Amino acid sequence: MIPFAGFPEGRSRPTPVPAEFFNILLPEIDTLGELRITLYVLWYLERQESLYHQFRETEIASDLEFMKGFSSKEGTLESQLNHALKQAVERGTILKADTQAGETVYFLNSPRGQAGIKAMQAGKLDNPPANLDPQAGKDKPNIYRLYEENIGPLTPLIAEDLRAAEQEFPEPWIEEAFHLAVQRNARSWRYIDTILRRWKEEGRDGTNQRGDRQDRQGYAEWENG
Repeated sequence: MIPFAGFPEGRSRPTPVPAEFFNILLPEIDTLGELRITLYVLWYLERQESLYHQFRETEIASDLEFMKGFSSKEGTLESQLNHALKQAVERGTILKADTQAGETVYFLNSPRGQAGIKAMQAGKLDNPPANLDPQAGKDKPNIYRLYEENIGPLTPLIAEDLRAAEQEFPEPWIEEAFHLAVQRNARSWRYIDTILRRWKEEGRDGTNQRGDRQDRQGYAEWENG
């Protein structure tokens, strides 16, 4: 077993867990499989763009990292997933309905999920779209991780600057600015911040050659300065 390195404070996207999980469900859930699928579904749907909080069993089964948690000594991984889902459905945590084509779709028992299953039962939602691939829902590197991996250890002052930048600039800009800094061997937050502010003032569409020239000029000024 590989020891867990710990939760990085403020550097990963939190998952909201309803209080009812702790007050009502947790004291009643008596199998590890049901506990795992309940927590996973709360995490998974919060990161997807599902209109009705719906998902399919195949979506969950395609997340190999999650599936590894089931024991190979207790039958196939797929059968254990199916059993865990069945337990969650019996408890009422998860709802399910079949499309006209006979495909089973699951819904979280939430206002959005309840609306979805009512729409399906009324024939108004025959084939809800599938969610993103589970791997697409994994947290992307955030600004703190980008800094530590490409620049160096965080300090309290830098952390404050990064927190403000994360709120001010689009995530793709931040990732691209870090990439440019590394590419130009200008591993400094001051340089990255300069790029981001120039893009904010003058626009950034990925084809702004004038902006690219200014970025290179800014690099030269930073290097000499």
